[in-house]
Formats: sequence, structure tokens, C-alpha cells
Amino acid sequence: MTDSLDCVQTEKQVTGTLLAENAQSQASKNDKSSCNPSVNLARYLLSIALGGGFFGMGFASSIFGLALPTLAENLSIELKDVSPVLIARGAGYLSGSLIMGFLERKVDIHFLTISALTVMTVGLVLTPVILNLVVFYVTIALSRLGMGSYETIANVFCLYLWGKKAEPVMQFLHFCFCLGSAITPFVAKPFLNEAQHANSSVNESYVTLKYIDSSGIPFISIPYFIFSVFLVVIIIFIALLRTCKPLSLSESQQKNTIKLEGKRFRLGMLLFLFTFYFVYVAMEASFSSFLYAFSISSKSGLGYSKEIGSNLIALSLFSIVVGQFCAIFMSKKFSPTTILTVDLLGVAVGAIIMMILPTYSKGAPWIFWIAIAMTGLFRTSIYGTTFLWAERYITVNGRAACTFIIGGALGEMTLPIPVGQLIASEPLSFLYFHGGFTLSLILLFVAMRKFASTQGQRLKRDVLGNLSAQLGQSEDGVSKIESTVT
Repeated sequence: MTDSLDCVQTEKQVTGTLLAENAQSQASKNDKSSCNPSVNLARYLLSIALGGGFFGMGFASSIFGLALPTLAENLSIELKDVSPVLIARGAGYLSGSLIMGFLERKVDIHFLTISALTVMTVGLVLTPVILNLVVFYVTIALSRLGMGSYETIANVFCLYLWGKKAEPVMQFLHFCFCLGSAITPFVAKPFLNEAQHANSSVNESYVTLKYIDSSGIPFISIPYFIFSVFLVVIIIFIALLRTCKPLSLSESQQKNTIKLEGKRFRLGMLLFLFTFYFVYVAMEASFSSFLYAFSISSKSGLGYSKEIGSNLIALSLFSIVVGQFCAIFMSKKFSPTTILTVDLLGVAVGAIIMMILPTYSKGAPWIFWIAIAMTGLFRTSIYGTTFLWAERYITVNGRAACTFIIGGALGEMTLPIPVGQLIASEPLSFLYFHGGFTLSLILLFVAMRKFASTQGQRLKRDVLGNLSAQLGQSEDGVSKIESTVT
């Protein structure tokens, strides 16, 4: 009996020793790469460049809605005739994400990043100067193709560069996107035809104000050109980094554990995450698209003027930028699970406060403004944090990222439709839809956590898998146990 207990105890000691050796070996491999000053510098510079790309993508995403009336006027068509462009935008975005999901790990990741930014830049340059409707649709699809490609490959590139340390960098990238989206209205407003119409009382030669001098280039092209030049600088910067200090796949900080995850678990997680992003992006798109219309509607209980409605939108944008900025530092202290839980609870509280608007709209409408700020603060970091949470349980490669982004794109194309159809006749439905989306996200996250807990975090499974291999196949490991027991 004593010999049996000694044998078990000895085997546990050897197992612990092998586990420690395995962890130390993995740490030394990572430290060898991460402690190299030149490699570390390349990672930081590439991260800044990726942030610049997200900043430009934020502009490209935000400028479209602002410039659409001006672009339609330049095309000499009614705004309603431009509606097919939404299909072109969605198709381009989905195609870009699919292409990158297929090419990732088959083509150099630097080249893919540069290609995505180049396509996006070409689309931005051409969009304001095209005067043919069919070519305009193609150009919009091209721009969105670049955006879908870049979002997919840049998120994967971040994980490739930093691995377990990617949390603050990922939040930084999405902060850059939010910042680009937030400043776009201020940059673009002076160049919109509406602004030129406002100046026509001072200068009656309005027709010449629609174009840059007599060149025939629309005035709205100026902000597009400014951001296109910025993206060209980012492209050149990444190309120089690729030439001067290329990072090979052997220097990747992302641990690939796809084989250990199992097909059933990985597919289940991807399905959950696809659905989560489907609902989240739909909630985000419908909220940002129809908040202004809701605030100025007389049936909503607010009935704000256009100026006050614009101020409400500004508050929402400001809170989004602040929330994403705070997430950069919060991610250093708290796990993605904790941040996601707090975010969803914060959005839920904001949604509840907004849904009871009729009870305080007359006496204390400022409460609604607090709810808007709260929603922006907590909602903004959900997108990037979910990427980081998923990376703890499955390897987020190009195809996985493609799955998330396609889910979000489909949600943006479909679920906001009923919100827009009801906003005029039943404006309060806007708040109820938002509450329904929020509840769906909470339920999905609870279900995802429950499902993920069946296998646990993937890097821990990887350590145990290596330990099992050492115990079962390594002659040294077996001989250690046998010699000790003997």
C-alpha cells in the first residue's frame, strides 16, 4: 500500500516537473523573440501603422453617409436613386473579408495588408470624381472591398504580432477607427454642397463653388484626397518596415492550437461568435443611423430641433471615443471576460433607462442624455474585446476573423431595416429594438461562456497536450518515472 502511494506521489512530482519545464520552454521561446529590441521596435511601428489604417477606415466608413446627398447632386440624380449603392457596399465588404480569410497564411501578411489599404485608397480617390452612376456603384464596392479586407487582415495581424499581449494594442486599433469616424463630420462639413448653398447668399456663383476652381473636380473631393494621401503614407511606411525588418511566421506571437481545439468545439464557437457579431453590429448600426431621426421626432417625447439633435449625436460620438480610449488601459488590468461582462451590463442599464423615456421626457429629459453617454461608453469596446475573448478559446486566424466580420456585415444589412421602417410612425420602437438587441447579446454571451467552459482556455489545453505527449511518447519522461519509482 505504501509503495503504491509512493508511486502515485512520485508520478505527480514528475508530472509537475514536466509541466514546469514545458511552461518554461514556451516562455523562453516567446521571450527570445519579444526581448529582441529590433523585433519589438518593428512590432510597435507596425501597430502604429495598423492604427493609422483603422483611422483612415473610420473616415471612409463615416464620410459616406455625410457626403451621399452631395455625391447624388454631383451625379445629377435624386437621392432615392442611389439606394442600390447599399447593396454594392455590402457585397464589396463581404467579398473583401472572404478573400482575406482565404489568402491569410498563404500570402505574406504584410503584402495582404498593403494590398487592402491600396484598394481602399483607390476607392476613396475615385468615389467623389466619378460622374457615371454604374461606375459609381463599382467604385463604392471597390472601396468597401478594401475596407472588408483590411478589417479582417489587420485584426489577425495584431494577434500575429502580439499574441497573449494583444489586448491593449487591439483596443488601440479600434480607438483609431472611432477617432477617425468622430472627426470626419468636422473635416467634411465645409466641403458639402449644403455648406456651399449656405454661402450662396454671399457669393452667387454657387455653380463654381461646387467644383475646385474650374477644374471640374467636385469640391467634396478635398477631404477624400486628404485622407487618401494619409493612407498612402501608411502604405509606404508598412512597405518600408517589410523591407527593413521583415517578421517571419517563426516570429509570430500567436500560438496555433487548431488541432487541439477539435472540429466540433471550433465550429460551435465560430457559430456563436458569428451570431454575436450579427446582433452586435446590427444594434450599433441601427442606433447610430436612427438616433438623430428619433431625437427630432415629435412623437418620441423629445421633439428636439436639428441643432439639439446634432448635439446629442456629438455626445454619442464623444462618449464612444472616450470609452474606446479607456478600454486601452482597462485591458491591461482586466481580462476580456470581465470587460465584456461590464460592457454588456452597462449597455443594458442604458437601454433600460432609454426605454422608460416616456416617464421622464417632460420633467427630466437630461436623464436620456446620460443614458446615451453611458451606452456609448460601454458599447464601443465590445467589438474588439470579443475578438480578444475568442482568441482565448480558439485560434483566431483569417478564416475565423472572416466569420466574425461577415456576421457583422450581414447584421448591418438586414436587422436595421425594420427599425428604419417603424421610426417615422412608431419612434419609440427604436428604443425597444435597442433593448431587444441588448438582451440578445447578453443571452448569447452567457451561452458562449457556458459552451467555452466545456474545454477551457486553449493555451492551457496546449500545455496539457504537450505534457501528455511527453509522458506518453517521450522515452526520457517514461524513464524518469520508472527510475524514480524503482
